[in-house]
This record gives sequence, structure tokens and C-alpha cells, in this order.
Amino acid sequence: MTLHVELVMPDRRVWAGESSLVIAKTLDGDIGILTGHPPVLGVLATGSVVRILDPQAEGAARPAAGGPRQGAAGAAAGSGGPGEPGETARAAAGGGAQSPAASAPGEEIAVAVGGGFLSVAGDRVSILASEAELGSDVDTAAARADLEAALASGGRQPDGDETPEVKYARARLRAAGEEA
Repeated sequence: MTLHVELVMPDRRVWAGESSLVIAKTLDGDIGILTGHPPVLGVLATGSVVRILDPQAEGAARPAAGGPRQGAAGAAAGSGGPGEPGETARAAAGGGAQSPAASAPGEEIAVAVGGGFLSVAGDRVSILASEAELGSDVDTAAARADLEAALASGGRQPDGDETPEVKYARARLRAAGEEA
């Protein structure tokens, strides 16, 4: 049995399909969702990375066991940085709602989110994000430029925490498999 995952923004669907595990960072901490998870509603941490493991986008055929791997680049993204769930994240090429892709077991999609909500009901996981970008779609040069610009304009809130712009720029880089 698998999870049906849908990640949406107010203006578009970022990714939808099946997955064996979803990991996200909420204001209450990291959460891992498997089939049979009790219902939950959580607030996503600003500038975090959502990981979708063993993804299969809607409309994509899953490769046969032992067949060629499609998608995953497998690049390390760092381990446990601010806003990133505990383990090393890997960016996966493809898998977006506009370009469905299948993957072999063990692959994952990393998605940078600017904030939002996560809802689990039955075996459905809905991620409603204010802004989101698949790691495979991130232009790392533009993300680095955005990070530099956000840092140059202060980069910190009065309480000492990084601004949402800095957090999201860092999340985009981590989702793409880059140091942030």
C-alpha cells in the first residue's frame, strides 16, 4: 500500500503521485509519514525541504524490478542543516506534475517550501505551500544570487532569526543538492 501525495501552491500543482514515505519539517519538528499514519495537520517550517521517497508521479509507469533507474541524480545536499529533515537529502530529476517520471525504489524528490501546511488523512498527504520548487527545477546560480541578495539586505529579523527570504533561498539550494 502506498501514500497518495499532492503538493500544491495557490496557483498550481507542483507534484502529485504515489510515495512510500514523506518527510517534512513542521513547527513541532520533523515528521515522517507512512501508510496508516494517524490524521494530522501541521504547519510547515519556513524554508524547509520536503522529501518524497520512492516517488511515482501520476500517469507514469513504474520501471520493472531490476530495470533501469530513471530520475535520481543522487547528489548529497548536506545533513540536517536548518530547515532540512535529519538525513541527507537527494535531488531527483523529473517527477513534476507537468513532466511525470517514475523512479526505482530508494529514489526521492526534494522540494523546497517557503511555508504552508501539511495534512494527513487516511493514505492521502496534502502539502499546501505558499511557495515551492522541485529540487530538479532549481537554477542554482539564481538561488545563490537570491541568497546573496537576501543576506545583503540584512538577512536577519529583530529576534536574530534568518528572514523568510534567506530561509527559502537556502532551502532551494538544499533541495537542489547544493551546500547552503
